[in-house]
Amino acid sequence: MPTAQEHKKKYQDNKEVLNSVFDCNNKLHCNWIVTISFYISLHIIEAKLAMNRNLHSRDHKQRDEIIENCGLFSRNVKSKYKQLKSNCWSARYSKNDMAPTIANQMKRFAEEIEAEVFPEQNK
Repeated sequence: MPTAQEHKKKYQDNKEVLNSVFDCNNKLHCNWIVTISFYISLHIIEAKLAMNRNLHSRDHKQRDEIIENCGLFSRNVKSKYKQLKSNCWSARYSKNDMAPTIANQMKRFAEEIEAEVFPEQNK
């Protein structure tokens, strides 16, 4: 299982790619923005779980259960994570493309999750 530091590096690398390569106003980028935003959030949450509880999830289902029951995450973080996951699945598996407004919102949700879970990263 990856360490907390490995999860932090992965989310920071994903964040760098998202901010340097993709344009939220370009409809061709929207599905990727949503997907990367979800995985940024996933690695933020995994890093926090590894750091604070030495917990590691083996799949999305187990992670959802841990997030819901571990007591580390606010209702706000849980709600945004669920929306990110749902939109990511739609972006990846639906025939419909994500709109720029949704892509922007999901990117913002990832930023807000980071700010709440790792406030020291934003100083």
